[in-house]
Amino acid sequence: MKTFLRLSVSLFACLAIAACGFHLRNNATLPSALEPIFIGGAAGNGPLAQALRYQLTNSNTKVTQRSAEANYQLILLSEKQQQRIISLDRRGLAAEYGITTIVEFELHDKAGQRVLGPQTIEERRTITNNPDNALTTSQDVGLVRTDMDQVLASQVVRRLGAYANHQLPAKKAENAAQQIEPQTPPAPAN
Repeated sequence: MKTFLRLSVSLFACLAIAACGFHLRNNATLPSALEPIFIGGAAGNGPLAQALRYQLTNSNTKVTQRSAEANYQLILLSEKQQQRIISLDRRGLAAEYGITTIVEFELHDKAGQRVLGPQTIEERRTITNNPDNALTTSQDVGLVRTDMDQVLASQVVRRLGAYANHQLPAKKAENAAQQIEPQTPPAPAN
């Protein structure tokens, strides 16, 4: 009876989660209207660009290496990483570090016209420092920066998805309406 109850509760929980539209946090997929996409710009070879390419490729999104082949170009304008001391221990050594990554990006269409941005995204983390073991702290910083890049990549993809889901249908309808409107001949001059 206990097994049946546990199974029933688990099944109900899974159904409730599925019904509310829950998605995994790092599910980075783009609408097909943005495919294939090119990732470039001043920060186009940085850690965030690598995280974006990895997430999009793993979610079966077409990412092209040539801007001429792309329907859209994601231009990573800048990626700034900062690290500062937040607090000191009783010996005057750094007890905590604050790590910040700031990314600025734009989205261009096939004609090279900016359709989104520039937009800025920022991610902050705090790391506890062990002054007696500098190697562990530097490894922790590296792991945290990698995780921050993944989170930022997901945020960029969500913003691109929001653009594609809300702006592209409106633009298509606007273009269709302009094509349907009858051309009125000029009024005769009196």
